[in-house]
Amino acid sequence: MAAVWFSAMPSCMIFTVPVRNRSRLNSSRRATSSAVDTGIGLPLTAGFPPADAARLYLAFIDTVLSHAAAEAAFQALPPQQREADRRSWRDVYQGLDPATYPSLTAVRPELPAMADSSFEQAVDLLLEALAARARERR
Repeated sequence: MAAVWFSAMPSCMIFTVPVRNRSRLNSSRRATSSAVDTGIGLPLTAGFPPADAARLYLAFIDTVLSHAAAEAAFQALPPQQREADRRSWRDVYQGLDPATYPSLTAVRPELPAMADSSFEQAVDLLLEALAARARERR
């Protein structure tokens, strides 16, 4: 579902960045205002009251920006540091005592994938939750 809304992280940054600058009023640029209007309009169209629509839009944008910031910070690291971070998911957690860390042991083969972005899954979960809430309102 997220892939339908956002095909690449930079494109959603165009949509979101001006909204989170809380130290000043939101950008008054026409394109930004139009994007925010569309973003708030989606939950309004789904039947959410205005206050909920604004808060849900903010939750969505915060999710997108948080992932974008984390990915940008990771990509800004030197290549060898990024690789070391990826390896740590395998190296650190694979050697833990199963009696002390039963949950980590249960998912041990899956842990190296933790180095990958969860952006699409996070957005999918949020959109699914919004859809469920919208169905409850009907």
